[in-house]
Amino acid sequence: DFLILNVGPAVSLYQQEIDRVKYTLTYNDYDTADINRALDHDKRMFSLIDDPSLCSKYLESSKDIMSSNLAEIVNTADTISDNHVAWWRLNAYDPANHLMSLSIPVLSLLGGADNLVPPETNKDLMISLLEKSSSPYYNVHVFDNANHDLEIYGRLEGNAWDWPKSYWVWPRKADDHYEVIKSFLEKIR
Repeated sequence: DFLILNVGPAVSLYQQEIDRVKYTLTYNDYDTADINRALDHDKRMFSLIDDPSLCSKYLESSKDIMSSNLAEIVNTADTISDNHVAWWRLNAYDPANHLMSLSIPVLSLLGGADNLVPPETNKDLMISLLEKSSSPYYNVHVFDNANHDLEIYGRLEGNAWDWPKSYWVWPRKADDHYEVIKSFLEKIR
């Protein structure tokens, strides 16, 4: 009767992987040169899927990334197996056609600080795709400062453990998370 997309992307899996790398590096204050190097490597990987002759360039790039401070974030490989390429080929999913074919009410929930499904690349596209659908009602809601779990990160309030002046603030669901869902359900019933 309805669909709630809990941080569901509007972009393809390939774009989601590129976004993951870009926004993880950006949120962790990597410099522009490192971000561009990592994105070029990711794009090489996706080119390799369609053109196996690019294997040596990808492996060369992987070796460069593995010896850098990008290794923990960027996908790399020592060798290319058919399974590696096949996985990306089999999972080359783009939700656009499915989103445009919906005819039920849709609520899309996104986290403002989500590096896996960043609103910068998903919000406007989601709205555009749902506008083309025959959904009788849709809402795309971004929760500021919420991560991929739609939670506000825990943090130390203050500079050091010094109760009561400084203390740990536990992570919590984004403000108004449940109210947004409740409001959507009330609107469509």
